[in-house]
Amino acid sequence: MTTPCCPAAAAKPVLSNIRGSIKCPAVLDEIFKKMLESGAEPEMVDKENLVKKVSVYNYIPNGLEEEYAEAIMKEYKKYHHKRKK
Repeated sequence: MTTPCCPAAAAKPVLSNIRGSIKCPAVLDEIFKKMLESGAEPEMVDKENLVKKVSVYNYIPNGLEEEYAEAIMKEYKKYHHKRKK
């Protein structure tokens, strides 16, 4: 099991498996909340647009956009599933 990067991150989405490190992107939970409220189903989310939203608040290194997109979508699917029950 991985340890959150900061105490406040314990209940927030955490990205892992990005070049072997763990990231706690700022405002990711707020972005997910807005997506859920708008009715965004995971399979309908535009990954490129989502990465752009996240990158406004977080540095995403050039060349790692696809890795971040996959990790963010994985976490959004978990978030969506938990809250749609």
